[in-house]
Amino acid sequence: FVQGCIMFIALILVPVIAFFVVGGWSGMESAIMSAPAHVNPDTGGVGPSREQFFDMWPESMTVLGLISLLAWGLGYFGQPHI
Repeated sequence: FVQGCIMFIALILVPVIAFFVVGGWSGMESAIMSAPAHVNPDTGGVGPSREQFFDMWPESMTVLGLISLLAWGLGYFGQPHI
């Protein structure tokens, strides 16, 4: 119960504090607009399409990487958040 309350408070406080740290709406807007083009589609940059992403993905996949991705879904039993 106590851990859940702490997590809930953090869930509320972190975005609020981050909002004020970046300088409100104007600071957030300038941070978004100053992001590299491949991160910000509004500036005309476009990342790889879904087809391009999945075409290049198997080439860089290793056996260890595949096993890790498959095992990641299991998590630790009794701890579904992991």
